[in-house]
Amino acid sequence: MEILLQIKRNLNSKKGFFISFEGGEGVGKSTQIDLLKKKLTSKKFNVVSTREPGGTKEAEQLRKFLVTGDKNAWDPYSESLIFNAIRREHVNKIILPAIKNGSVVLCDRFIDSTIVYQGLVGEVSKKDLLELHRKYCYNLYPDITFFLDLSPQKGLNRA
Repeated sequence: MEILLQIKRNLNSKKGFFISFEGGEGVGKSTQIDLLKKKLTSKKFNVVSTREPGGTKEAEQLRKFLVTGDKNAWDPYSESLIFNAIRREHVNKIILPAIKNGSVVLCDRFIDSTIVYQGLVGEVSKKDLLELHRKYCYNLYPDITFFLDLSPQKGLNRA
């Protein structure tokens, strides 16, 4: 498995490995993360799985509000700022410490979801979103991102 070789190369340099999974609702991100976590753990890798929005105690509270609340409660610019604040805490408290510890981080969504939801859907410019990410989230990007695809209708039916 090519991904195992890439991870081993990174871990030999004492740096962890960061993998994100992107895709619509019901596409199977959580399922694939669980499968990869089991495989990596069986190969004796230290694995941290996390998600966005969320990852930290405080962010999980905000996630609940964002996911179940009024979808028009915030305009896309405010959402962009909220998601970047949540991401900064997530990066500071979960992702970077795990990477520095040599762990493999598996994340259900990251910056690409922000570009889709607040950018393409909410019409916040990609340039502005990437600038926020650069300035406040250390310009951190996954080593690998898996984009999972499924027709939106099938995904929503599964979700």
